[in-house]
Amino acid sequence: MKNKQSIIDTERRSQGKAFQFSNQQRRMVIGLFLFTLSLWASADNTNPFTGIWWNENQTLKVRIVADDNVYKGIVVWKSEASEAKMKEGDVFLKALKPNGDLTRLEDGIIGNENRSAKCTITPAGKDKLEVKMSKGFLFKTVTWTKAEEE
Repeated sequence: MKNKQSIIDTERRSQGKAFQFSNQQRRMVIGLFLFTLSLWASADNTNPFTGIWWNENQTLKVRIVADDNVYKGIVVWKSEASEAKMKEGDVFLKALKPNGDLTRLEDGIIGNENRSAKCTITPAGKDKLEVKMSKGFLFKTVTWTKAEEE
């Protein structure tokens, strides 16, 4: 004769309820799902270059975007004190290419048709970029800081 648990298991299988979760198991599965979802949502997989950046003296805000793995920077704000001959919407950075592991943007141009230089951009901490500009044998390095998204 079959024991009582065996009879209950047989009845559950015949009713399609062989694999029911208990309330505790349901809570564990839901908790694990929510925990995994929160880890995924909080993962910092962001690109260190894209976003809006203040120039060193905070007279320009430049939005850096990737377009077919080539980066460019567009002026989104300019103060009246800015010496740049740019206006909102102008491309200020162009032709920046990422190196293999996305730790630097290289071979770009900063400025406009009248005044430009080669540039390389490297992350310098969580919310900072080091922008190195060069023209011939002269070079200058400045630090840009992350601005609030508009």
